[in-house]
Amino acid sequence: DDTLVIWGGEFGRTPMSEARKTPGRNHHIDAFTMWFAGGGVKAGHVVGETDEFGFDSVEQECHVHDL
Repeated sequence: DDTLVIWGGEFGRTPMSEARKTPGRNHHIDAFTMWFAGGGVKAGHVVGETDEFGFDSVEQECHVHDL
């Protein structure tokens, strides 16, 4: 419990495909996932919730600077 492992990034990807000339999806800063393990983090704990599409936060919004 002395080591905290964090997996994630400062943005996600848009949750839907887009009509684009190049493959891929755009950056999406409004909703994304961070994963924490060890360091005393409670297993299975979830903070926040997105809408049904994963497009926007709808409950317990947490900014990356709050982490």
